[in-house]
Amino acid sequence: MAVIKGKAGSVSLTGTYPAAKIANIKSFTLNIDAGNGDTTAFGASDTTWVQTIRTATGQLSGDLSTDAGQNTLITQMSNTGTLAGLVMRFVASTDATQGRYWYAADAQLTNISIGAEVAGVQSFSASVNLSGGVKYPSS
Repeated sequence: MAVIKGKAGSVSLTGTYPAAKIANIKSFTLNIDAGNGDTTAFGASDTTWVQTIRTATGQLSGDLSTDAGQNTLITQMSNTGTLAGLVMRFVASTDATQGRYWYAADAQLTNISIGAEVAGVQSFSASVNLSGGVKYPSS
């Protein structure tokens, strides 16, 4: 069984494919969680559950740059004070035989972190809530 390498991964802010990538991103994590509700009735010997709603969040990190995509995220979080909806695409691989990507039609920024050290490159990270979940189109 082949594994998917992350070398061709990317995160972008547009809904078209191929989308304009946010520069200098080194890693991302996409989390999709399913909630559940306890439906156990009185007298039951075992717990029963039903799936309720899903939530999706994303985190991305890399080096701080003057890239337009990074600037858009920083401006939305820092200068305007608003969390405008963004279309985000998370691409794990662009290999034609193993292409894997997910997209969310409405991403709300929840955090931006900028870091600096004397002897290193400045760091950048962002966290988003993906309203309405994420889509995984079959290819």
